[in-house]
Amino acid sequence: MGAGDIFKKFAVNIGVGAAIQVIRGWLNVQLKDVQPSDLYEAIITDGDLWSVIPDNIKTTGHKFKNAYRGLFDKFEDQITTELVLTWIKEDHPQLYSTIINIPKNYGEQAGILWMDKQVRRIKQQITEM
Repeated sequence: MGAGDIFKKFAVNIGVGAAIQVIRGWLNVQLKDVQPSDLYEAIITDGDLWSVIPDNIKTTGHKFKNAYRGLFDKFEDQITTELVLTWIKEDHPQLYSTIINIPKNYGEQAGILWMDKQVRRIKQQITEM
């Protein structure tokens, strides 16, 4: 591996890190008005917080793809349910508590499984644009 390849890999890693932080900021904007009761209702009914993917998610997806070209495909796998839950725990502790404390009669880890479906759905919507 030559110096050029090492520099390119380093630049890609910096770009991926920046893109992930952009996504975290975007997620915070999306969740700022979500109430724990709204989240609870979505989880127990297996519904979505958004009945359709909002235009701002689509717009953001297009921006990521245009700005980072093939980079989105490289960092998409790094956006995991575990990572999103960590962000929510740090930035929105009440919502995190709601997710992890869904009563067991709705299923073991119902909130986490629901969040996993949400993360996969949004990523799929962005990648299919």
